[in-house]
Amino acid sequence: MALGRIPTIISPMSDPKPLLRVLVHGWGLSPELACRIIMTRDALRCEGRPLIFQVISGRRTAEDQAELRRRGRPAAPPDRSTHVPCPGSDYATGVDMKPIPEQQESWILLGTAAESQGLRWGGGTPRIQGIPKDAAHFDLGPKDCG
Repeated sequence: MALGRIPTIISPMSDPKPLLRVLVHGWGLSPELACRIIMTRDALRCEGRPLIFQVISGRRTAEDQAELRRRGRPAAPPDRSTHVPCPGSDYATGVDMKPIPEQQESWILLGTAAESQGLRWGGGTPRIQGIPKDAAHFDLGPKDCG
């Protein structure tokens, strides 16, 4: 269960190979999602905006996802959550991350950089002052198990 895991810090200097392994094998993220996270880090660095951010949640079981909903967290139902792998897959296509420090400018930097690398920021939730309600959520798009 990823809910109690220690966050993984992603800095401008993080070595991409071990980082990729941690994201895929430690957090249960799809290789494509893991690569796009690293590409987001690289895009920020190339823009001269080296932002530190951290992964705080990755793959979840359907039970974990349902429990988050019961606790009132902004969480999709398990069958629609990108944190819950599709049947026959071991990987999530959604991740929760947050910038360090957690300031409006940092959120916007992280979110727009992630979007520039093909990630969906906020899971489609409404935006207030440019920041989605579920700002920590990033994914490859709506869940499609078809």
